[in-house]
Amino acid sequence: MTESPVREYRPELLPRSGEAIAWAFLLVTSLNLVVLRRWLGEIPVAAWAVWALLLFFAVSISFNNWVERHTFLRLDENGITFENGLRSVRLTWPEVKEMSRFPARWGEAIQVLGQNTGFVFHTLGEVHLQGRLRGRTGFAEGEKILEEIVAMGRLNQVTESKGIVYYSRR
Repeated sequence: MTESPVREYRPELLPRSGEAIAWAFLLVTSLNLVVLRRWLGEIPVAAWAVWALLLFFAVSISFNNWVERHTFLRLDENGITFENGLRSVRLTWPEVKEMSRFPARWGEAIQVLGQNTGFVFHTLGEVHLQGRLRGRTGFAEGEKILEEIVAMGRLNQVTESKGIVYYSRR
């Protein structure tokens, strides 16, 4: 039997413009707080609340971008590896017990489960704003990855209900 090559996939990355805009808003708001402090002698609680909210948004967007840039999915003859910067999951093909496929905001979410662990990845989704394509997210080869997991994991489609497709070991 010939050894099948390792296939490594990475998700599409959204443009970082949203991150830059969030940090720019935070900077402008911070400068406005300095001006308010000089004019009023104190900063109103509402201004601090807006600043904290903008800080939360900027940090969240940056964190999400960092996670996406550290995400990959690797398939080989022995199993599947999923890493995203926060966690690493390795399942051999016999350990893949079930999988579900369900609609998500952009593309579809695929949940792969083993005995004690699992992970979720997304198929390709397109972000449209005002009728124009603004970005792509998820794995462009998501359908191919799904088909290979079904084949290599020896999974069968068990049922489909309300747009959710369930697969289980043969």
